[in-house]
Amino acid sequence: MIARDSLKSVQQRLEQAENKLSFMHSQQNTELNMLLRVHKSYKAQDINHRDHRYLQQFAIGTRKQIDILTGFRVSLTHEKELRQSEAIKVTRGVRDESNKNNQYEKTIKNLSNQTKQLTAEQKKLQAQVEKLKKDSTALESLVNQLMAKQGKEPSSYQFTDKKIAWPLRGKIVRSFGEETSSYGTSVVNNGIDIAAPEGTRVVAADDGEVIFSDRYCGQGKLIIIDHKNGFFTLYAYNSELLVAKGAKVKRGQAIAKSGMTGSATQASLHFELRKDGRAINPVPYLE
Repeated sequence: MIARDSLKSVQQRLEQAENKLSFMHSQQNTELNMLLRVHKSYKAQDINHRDHRYLQQFAIGTRKQIDILTGFRVSLTHEKELRQSEAIKVTRGVRDESNKNNQYEKTIKNLSNQTKQLTAEQKKLQAQVEKLKKDSTALESLVNQLMAKQGKEPSSYQFTDKKIAWPLRGKIVRSFGEETSSYGTSVVNNGIDIAAPEGTRVVAADDGEVIFSDRYCGQGKLIIIDHKNGFFTLYAYNSELLVAKGAKVKRGQAIAKSGMTGSATQASLHFELRKDGRAINPVPYLE
C-alpha cells in the first residue's frame, strides 16, 4: 500500500514536471520568435537595442529552466521506474501471502474436520467397547445361572479326544484376552472371533448337551454346550440355530450357521471355552 502511494506521488510530480516543461518549451518558442523579429528589425538599422538584449537574456533564462526541468524529469522518470519495481514486488508479495493464507485456512479447515471425524470415531468406538463390556457381563451372569442348574457332579476335565474340534475354520480376527485399541480403550475378549462368510457350518467342539439355544443380548443367536466334564463351549453371532435346548450333540455335528447377529461388526463366529464357568483361551485346546 505504501509503495503504491509513493508511486502515485511520483507519477503526479512527473506529470506536473511534464506540464511545466511543455509550457516552458512553448514559452521558449514564443521568446525565440520575438527575438528573431526584433533581431531582423534592428539589424536592418544596425541598432543594438536594449529590447534585443533583454529578450536574449530572457531566452537564456528560459533555456536554463528547461534544462533544469529536463534533468528533474529524468530523475523523476528513474524514481518512477524504481517505485514501479517496488510496487510489483509488494503486489507479488501480497499475492503470495494471500495464497499462503488461503492454504493455511484450508489446512486448518481440514484439520478441524479430521478432529471432528476422530472425535465421532472415538465416541463410536467407546460406545462399542461399553456395549461389549455390558454383553460380557450379561453372558457371565447367564453362564453362572446355567452352571447352578447343572448340579455339582465331579469334573473329569477330559474330552473325547486329546484336542477339541474347531467349530469352523477361518482367520482369527479377535484373540483371547485384553485388547487395547485406538484412543487407549480396552476390552477383554473371553474367547476368539473367527471370520467366516454368513451361513458357514458351525459344529460342536465335542460331545455334550445343549443347555442354551436362543438369542441373547449382544451375543446374537447363541448356543451353549455342557460337555459334562467341567467344560462349557459357547457359539455366538450365528445367523441360524440348528439344535434346540436339551439336544444331545456329538463332536463335529452341525449345530448352527455363522452370521453377524448381536454385537458382531463382521460375519464371524464368537467361540468361548469355559472351565468351571471361567473363560480360558480355547486355542491350545483346539486340534
